[in-house]
Amino acid sequence: MKLVNNLCVLVALLFVTNTVQAQLKVGGGLGFGFDVEDLALQARGVYGINEQFRGEADFSYYLEDTDGLSYWEFNLNGNYMITNSGGFNIYALAGLNFFHFSVDLGPFGNSSDTDTGLNIGGGAEMGLTDSVNLFGEAKFVLGGADQLFVAVGALFSL
Repeated sequence: MKLVNNLCVLVALLFVTNTVQAQLKVGGGLGFGFDVEDLALQARGVYGINEQFRGEADFSYYLEDTDGLSYWEFNLNGNYMITNSGGFNIYALAGLNFFHFSVDLGPFGNSSDTDTGLNIGGGAEMGLTDSVNLFGEAKFVLGGADQLFVAVGALFSL
């Protein structure tokens, strides 16, 4: 619950501090974690600070396996725009990863834990219209939940 409250405060701050230069995009997509070996649904927000730097927050919920395991992750990343021209952008990313898992132990209850790690990776974004962009991203998580994660989806400008 604390994570949800912090995320709400972060989103509120993004709206309050939005300037003429800044741009907020929200959207979602699908992802795949190669260590978890499962598909994830993703919600994402991107805040353009200036021409070169952006902040990014995303939440991914992995579709539950049949063995009672469930996973989700929350990421806070900074993006450095390598190219930013003609509606096609390439960026590098680095940030923090919070990976949570829980297992249903049947009559013995549930067990869960959260690992913290570092993200490193990159992505590309292509504008379909002035307000709709498609994205593809790959990042490697270094830490307790080491894995490669890839995502694709759409972002909508607010």
